[in-house]
Amino acid sequence: MLRRAWQLLMPQEAERDPGFAQEILSLSHLGLRITAWAQIAVPLLMLFAQLVVTQNRGAARIYALQSATIIALGMLTLAAARLDRYYEQARAIALCSVFLTGVTLVVAGLLVVLQVPGVGHYIPGRITGLMMLAMAVIPLLPWQTFALGSSLGVCYLASERVFREVYGMAPEELTLHDNAFMGVMTVISTGLTAVVYQQRAARYGSYIMALRASMDLRRAQSQMLLTESAASLGRLAAALSHELNTPLGVLRSAVETLAGLAPRVSKAPLANQERLLELQQDLYQSMLRSVDRLREIIGRMQRYTNLDRAEVQVVELDGLIRDVVALHGPMFAGRAEVELALTPLPPVLCRPQLLSAVFSNLITNAVEACDGGGRVVVTARQREGEAQIVIRDNGRGLSAREVSAIFDPGFRVEQGKVATGNWSLFGARQIVHDHGGEIRIESREGEGTQVSVTLPLPAPAGAGAIMT
Repeated sequence: MLRRAWQLLMPQEAERDPGFAQEILSLSHLGLRITAWAQIAVPLLMLFAQLVVTQNRGAARIYALQSATIIALGMLTLAAARLDRYYEQARAIALCSVFLTGVTLVVAGLLVVLQVPGVGHYIPGRITGLMMLAMAVIPLLPWQTFALGSSLGVCYLASERVFREVYGMAPEELTLHDNAFMGVMTVISTGLTAVVYQQRAARYGSYIMALRASMDLRRAQSQMLLTESAASLGRLAAALSHELNTPLGVLRSAVETLAGLAPRVSKAPLANQERLLELQQDLYQSMLRSVDRLREIIGRMQRYTNLDRAEVQVVELDGLIRDVVALHGPMFAGRAEVELALTPLPPVLCRPQLLSAVFSNLITNAVEACDGGGRVVVTARQREGEAQIVIRDNGRGLSAREVSAIFDPGFRVEQGKVATGNWSLFGARQIVHDHGGEIRIESREGEGTQVSVTLPLPAPAGAGAIMT
């Protein structure tokens, strides 16, 4: 129990964390400035009130001197707060400033008692108010609050003894009850400081845990997106092999034919040379068309791949969607008919690789929901400063319960194996949100599904804001 009490009184362990220590430094510097302004403003208000109430000129002069002293302390404290070299000592400076203010209140209060007997009981109340202010604005350690209260109590007792001996002050002016009151308030203030400090440390710990959880979730999300994209690229590579083989086969055949025609042209009769030259020209054109087709496929692949690279670029959304559908066309063949109804959209500032992954996942999901022989319609239009992309299928649809949890990532067991669920949609929604957009899903079981993606169209000042 004593060990626990000591740990509460001396919680130095928390400030060994650099982040928490920096937060305490920042709060201490803010508390130092607030303390300085309070030392300047509050004495002026108190002086005005005391001069209105006090009829004794001697007491009025003492109150004026007290206010001037505390205001001078406040100005010195404010000057220290403005100097960078004292930044790391902000809490210690604030504590010393509060202590000197308390000493000023004690001495001035005792001097007033000499002029106006019977007002000595106000001193503990002023000291208590000062300690409450220090607790509120300075991130004190519990032992610092205890040291402040104890030192002010000792100062009070010592000053009372000196005034009693030097000025012959009557002992009943400063009773044992006042000293006991200050002791109790010191203990209570120390306890409150311990609670506040523990809450501050716990809040910082919760913030760090939430930050780490968020980072872990983003890391897992990116990893899942890359994993699913890699699997998608594997399926895409298999589907593209046929489309790549067609122009490659034509190109190979043309090269072989040209290689066979070259020696025959020079030896052929003049009547046949013209026909052979025309055949060569046709082969050249066929080769050029095959090369252009290969270049187009490669260009689309380059725009679609490298999902781990998230460069911000200006792209046309309708062109990006066409690339996605064109690349997946062989994979969709025989499973669903994909129709495009895209209107030209203004170029937008975005991360095209990530948006390509989003539309690839959404369109692939729509095709897979059709179970063969279905129809998927992709539309894009501009509406009220937004690009609205809608992917509609006539597949099996989803139940209301499935729709309500469609974006919740999780895991499920299939055939004795653990599989992920909804991570691609969870990642897609996060990417769309990072681009300042929204994604909504409407579905009815047996009637199909509609996915709506809205993205903000460019405004010169606002487009860059979403890419930070």
